Amino acid sequence: MRVPWLLSAFIEATQASPALSGGVKLDRIDPRGDAEQGKGHVPFSRREYVSPDITAAFTLDLVQLRHYGLSEVATGFLHDLALYKIRLWLENGLRLRTACDFQVLEAPDLPTEKALAGRLAKAIAKLQKSGEFPARPGIWELQGEAVTKSV
Repeated sequence: MRVPWLLSAFIEATQASPALSGGVKLDRIDPRGDAEQGKGHVPFSRREYVSPDITAAFTLDLVQLRHYGLSEVATGFLHDLALYKIRLWLENGLRLRTACDFQVLEAPDLPTEKALAGRLAKAIAKLQKSGEFPARPGIWELQGEAVTKSV
């Protein structure tokens, strides 16, 4: 079954241009060793890219969320969970790869991480009370042709 993403994101750079750099992998144990065997001092070059304008965009499909047919509390929980994931990414997940650290210059107007965590905790408690969210969610595993749940 194919389910479209409720939350998606992308990063777009304009006027990207290459930035060439390099270095040397130092071998302190065998500096004159055979480079073909991964030993010795081995020079390397890297091509990275820089851009004067990089934008991250997030899409939360509210129409799809409403079409899930969940209760108001469950719908609010998924909405807040998506906002929480965006907030965490903006605050903690900006090192996408080596030598690629981003800094947020303009952020969307989102509730704080603490406020969202509080809202999520309250929603989980309500969902557990109503039976929509089990107290112990369990783990679903695929075994052969059958799907089993263990708690």
